[in-house]
Amino acid sequence: MPAEQKGSGESVEACARRLRYHALEELRREIGADLIGVGHTNDDQAEELLIRLLRGTGLQGLAGMARKSGRVIRPLLDIGKQEIVTYLESRAIAFCLDSSNLSRRFLRNRVRLDLLPLLERDFNPAIKKTLLSMAEVFRDDDDYLEQQVAHLYDRVVDRTGGLQLAIPPVLALHPALQRRLLEKICWHSGCRPTAEHIKQLLACLMHGEQGVELHLPQRITARKIGTNLVFQQRDRQRGSSPPGSSLPPLLLPGEGVYEVPALAATISLRRFDHHPQPGPGELIVDGDRVRLPLTLRAPRAGERFWPLGAPGSKKIRRYFSDRKIPVHSRDRIPILGNQEMVVAIPGLAIAEPVKITATTRRFLLISWNRRP
Repeated sequence: MPAEQKGSGESVEACARRLRYHALEELRREIGADLIGVGHTNDDQAEELLIRLLRGTGLQGLAGMARKSGRVIRPLLDIGKQEIVTYLESRAIAFCLDSSNLSRRFLRNRVRLDLLPLLERDFNPAIKKTLLSMAEVFRDDDDYLEQQVAHLYDRVVDRTGGLQLAIPPVLALHPALQRRLLEKICWHSGCRPTAEHIKQLLACLMHGEQGVELHLPQRITARKIGTNLVFQQRDRQRGSSPPGSSLPPLLLPGEGVYEVPALAATISLRRFDHHPQPGPGELIVDGDRVRLPLTLRAPRAGERFWPLGAPGSKKIRRYFSDRKIPVHSRDRIPILGNQEMVVAIPGLAIAEPVKITATTRRFLLISWNRRP
């Protein structure tokens, strides 16, 4: 498992879960079984709902684990864990406990051992029942939306060359159906998106430039090509691209930390209501003068930039020359901009039109960090 996790980039829990279900599916085929029964209880359901709330999710996530998902069934989902333990003990049936369930290293264990007891003690003694009832309501709503999206999915998704989502018909849909379609195509691509991922994908659909790319969990990439949003598996070696490799446009729809695998770097955006003190690799611009979303991309031929303090704009190539940046290093320096202008060259300079002034009330901190 450690070797598999290192290659996949998943968390320990996510990688172990994937391998566990893979092993169960292999065994099912080997013995000719129809279904795989797993032992999730209503305690597990309550924990899962809280975890999804903490991480951010949509209606489908709040509906909780399904009683049947493909060949996997959960026959104990309406029964409490203590009820099962009591049953086993009353009949002297041996059972084992996983010692890792006591480790607070994992989020699920902290929810089980700390958060749920806190909520029961200080906020709602019936919190588990409340969560399960809520999930039941969401499950009915989710089922209705799933029926609507199932009719749409085959019309707007092309399965050739990866999964391709046709953008124009999706833009005409209600936002609830848009989000649901994006969630469904992510699941079919092999990744489990958070609410923030769906928000970024929506921004890509509506405002993203051609070629803009979003990096999703499980090494899935969504890229805007023509009138489609194409979902594909990323090459595992892509993050170690040599100098001179091309930089796919990366959409930054709002605050957050974004991976830039082609340059072995990260870029983050953070908003402040006060003037923050910038550190190494950080730039500050007037948050009200910058229109989101922004795009991190390679400079275009002949593109111009108005550096802070300069009398006017100049070609980016000339700016690099003035800064004595070696020619062989320039193709590893991206620009950050929107459809109107180049806002900044991360780690180097901001544009004059977005500088901080005496009237600035909101500040946007741009952090650029290359991994060693």
